[in-house]
Order: sequence, then structure tokens, then C-alpha cells
Amino acid sequence: MRINVHAGHNFKVPGASGVFSETTEDRKVKDLVISKMRAAGHTVYDCTDEDSGSVSGNLAAIVAKCNAHAVDLDVSIHFNCFNGQAQGTEVFVYNWGTAAEPYAQRIADRIGELGYIKRGGGVKTNSSLYVLRRTSSPALLVECCFCDNAGDAGRYTVEKMASAIVAGITGSAMSGSTPVGNVKNWLSRGDIGAAVTKWQKTLNTFGSGIKVDGDFGPDTETQTIRVQRLVGVTADGCAGEKTQAAVDAYLKKNNWIQVRDGRWWYRHTDGGYVKNDWEKIGGVWFFFDAAGWMKTGWIDWKKNWYYLKANGAMVADDLVRTGGKVYYVDKSGKMCYTDKTGALL
Repeated sequence: MRINVHAGHNFKVPGASGVFSETTEDRKVKDLVISKMRAAGHTVYDCTDEDSGSVSGNLAAIVAKCNAHAVDLDVSIHFNCFNGQAQGTEVFVYNWGTAAEPYAQRIADRIGELGYIKRGGGVKTNSSLYVLRRTSSPALLVECCFCDNAGDAGRYTVEKMASAIVAGITGSAMSGSTPVGNVKNWLSRGDIGAAVTKWQKTLNTFGSGIKVDGDFGPDTETQTIRVQRLVGVTADGCAGEKTQAAVDAYLKKNNWIQVRDGRWWYRHTDGGYVKNDWEKIGGVWFFFDAAGWMKTGWIDWKKNWYYLKANGAMVADDLVRTGGKVYYVDKSGKMCYTDKTGALL
């Protein structure tokens, strides 16, 4: 891999403080992460800024250093603080679906194995963070733990934190005992073979539209994360026993499927679906077009107009406000005409 790593802030514009100093410790973690990654044969650039005298200057300098290299990943290392009570780890990415997301989830998982709470599942999005917003390569920001919380500070060591981050980046296990050969019981990026082909076909059941080539590459990883979110398991981009069991259980029931372009359809257990007709799901009526896609907005059905919310649910016995006008739909969902356009006002 080729990666950028930097510690946040500097001693002219220091970061958080509490039981220990963020500015001091994030540099120790950064140095050890770089050392371990280089020892494993990876190319690593240190993009830490020590010279700027303002927050804005510090951020701009870090981003400029990061963008000077074409890399697979930008890693920003920080420590958090709040009120002495908040605790745990969290890793931020710019938005869901970015190539940095699986790395972020693995880092959060590995830090969690050290005994830290994974806040909000470990990974969060934040499009306002300067480094995430301005770097040209996939980027993530690690808030290792809360430096003003006695519990977090008590379990923190530079060695363990750096090892967790490295393990998250490389996809290895914290213990160093990553299963190999036929002992490995999950699929992840870099795997090839018949098991990957089978998994790719399963992903395409969920409208992933990936190339079925038996190669677990970036697109397969991204779509694995998307499907993991849909079926309600940890979105780490690895297809292990829990993920495959959740997918199997999901497909054994009538269930909603969202494809990668955002459209929805309702899959029956036999793989079939309604076309150009209504279906009542969970006590709510939905309409599906000739190709089986869920519709939204106004539809003309048998010379009557019906309104479907953004989530597809039909409105009944209520007012519909759209296009600057107000409409009434009766208990069956039909629009009731009060003038030639159907608008009340």
C-alpha cells in the first residue's frame, strides 16, 4: 500500500488535553504506525505539520502534504475530549460508500478489541471535517479514545493503539494469528476463487451489479458493506459467517431490496416480485412499475390519481402538499377533485 499518515494539530496550536496531551500522544502513535507499516513493506508518507501557527494554517498544511502524494489512503490520528465522562473510539469518513470506509470499520473494530467502546458502531460520517473534505485520496480520521476520561486513559498504550490501527489498515488480526489457507472462514479483499464467485452472485441478488470474476476487489468490498447495512450486521466489508447467515435469513423472507443506484423493489421468498400493480406490505400500500421498481410521487392508476411518499407509502385520507398546491386524497388513496387540477388551493 501507499498511505499518508499524520498526527493532528501541533504544539503551536495544540489539540485536546486531559489525563494526557493529544498533541504529544498522537505523534507517538503516528510514529509507531509509520514504523510498523514500513517494516511490513508499505510506502508511508508522514504528512504531519509542526510549523503552522494557526488552526487553519495547520489544516491547510496537512492537506497540502497529503495531496502531494497519490496514495491508497490518508490516515489522520487524533485523541478526543469532552467532559471527562465521554469515552470510546470513533473513526470518521467523509460519507458512506467511500473507499476509506472498510479501513475505518476495521480500525474501529481492532481498537474496540482493546476494550474501548465503539461509539455509534465505531464509524461515523462527517463531511465538514477539513481533512476529509479536502484530501484527494480516500481519507479517514481516527479519534483513538478520550484523553480526558480516566478509563480510556488507563487502558491506553502507544504500542496497543498503533498495533490496532495497523491491523485495521492491513486487515490482519490483533493477535497476529490471522487464519490462513483453508482455516480462514471469511472472505475479504484480495481473496480469489469459487467462494468469491458465489458471494458475488449473492451480492448481485441485492442489485450490486458487480462483475462476477472470482476476485474480491474494491467494488466487491464496497457492495459487501452496502448489503451488510441492509441486513443489519457490522459493515466491515468482510463476508464472514455472521454476514452470510444474515443474508441467507434475509432472503428467506419477503423483504425490501435496494440496488446500488438507490431504487427499491420488494423481493418475495421465491425471488419473484409485483409488476405494474399494488402490493400491501406491513399494512401499507405500495405501487411497483412494469419493471418491479417501487414508485414515488403521483401515479395515474385506472383513471385515478394516487400519491406515494418518498418512502413509497401511499397517502390515504390526508392532504398532499406538492408543487405549491394542496390536494386531498380519500380513504382509498384517490385524489378528490375540487377544481380542474384537483387542487384545494
